[in-house]
Amino acid sequence: MMDANRQEEIFREDVRINYSRCLNSKEAARYLRCSAARLDIWRSEKQGPPFHRIGRSVVYSRRDLDA
Repeated sequence: MMDANRQEEIFREDVRINYSRCLNSKEAARYLRCSAARLDIWRSEKQGPPFHRIGRSVVYSRRDLDA
């Protein structure tokens, strides 16, 4: 299992290389076939797929959503 620092490093590299692979909350919800509100709840409960903040925006990596 990968530690959190390494996972964050890989994500940031992924963002630099291909930002188009990142989804905002609405796009991620559509991709997962759930509501954006459900993703908000999971984030507040520290559950659900890993997410990252870029400035004030919350984004999800397609790689994380597929996992």
